[in-house]
Amino acid sequence: MDGLLVYQYDLGPAALLERLAVSLRAFPPLRWLGTAREHRGYCVPWETMDLSDPLHPRVTCTREELPRLTE
Repeated sequence: MDGLLVYQYDLGPAALLERLAVSLRAFPPLRWLGTAREHRGYCVPWETMDLSDPLHPRVTCTREELPRLTE
């Protein structure tokens, strides 16, 4: 199969660090970003995305229904 497969979107500070390939354990000054549970971020499964307007994607469930990112 050629191409990419998207199965979830990760949102929040921890997701940003992951995209930048920075580990919280490897870079101590950024550890504080991972200490508060509410600041880790969320996983948005592909099935919960509404991409009918590609310039303005929407999540079709509430924040409480989204799984949290884990370390």
